[in-house]
Formats: sequence, structure tokens, C-alpha cells
Amino acid sequence: MEKSLLINNLHKVVMSLPKAKREFLCEEIKSLQAHFGDHENLIMDGRKKMWAIGGVARLKVETRPEPKTHRVTWRNGGTIECTTAEAVKLSRRKSAGALAVTISTHGGKFHFMDGDDIATIARL
Repeated sequence: MEKSLLINNLHKVVMSLPKAKREFLCEEIKSLQAHFGDHENLIMDGRKKMWAIGGVARLKVETRPEPKTHRVTWRNGGTIECTTAEAVKLSRRKSAGALAVTISTHGGKFHFMDGDDIATIARL
């Protein structure tokens, strides 16, 4: 049999085992991998691989744009739509939760002083 086919079969067999069995048979799996010349970590759980640095799931989440969730309006004119993090910085609140509580207790809008101008933050 070809070496790549044997490595592929080893991967299928090992991935069919539960994680506890893979950890129990760790030394045997590693010795078979060394014999075939395979260096992939088969003991690690698949979800852990996906969320590791450079993993598929982590890359998808990191590249996803943050949605615009707040509208900030100044009395002298001007309106922007911004993310939650930007709204927290503008309102000088400590966290997104603190901003959400402030907006909900003030009737869905939060008025604050931005320099000499009055600004209003509302959820979109």
C-alpha cells in the first residue's frame, strides 16, 4: 500500500475513536505516526484544532466585520452609525453593558456632553 493511503487510513481510525481513548492510546498512535512519517497531532480534539490560532473557525470569526449597532447624533448636526465599542468610547462609559443599561433606563436614548455639543446615542 502507498504511504499516503496508510497515513489517511490511520487518520480515519484514530478520528473514529473518542478523545478519551485517543489520550489513553497516545504513545501507540504517536509511534505509528512516526513509523509512517506523519507529524499531525491526532490526539487533539477536532474542535480544539478549529479554534486554535490559524484554525478555520477562528479565522472566520476574526474576519467577520463588527455590525453597526448605534446611531450617534450631535445637536449642531452630524450623525454617524458606529459599533458598540465606538459608542462606548464616545459616551465614556466603562463597558458595553453599562452603555446598554444607560440607554434602556433613559427611554432608549442617552444624551451626553461631547465637548461643547450635546450628543445622543440610540440603538439601531
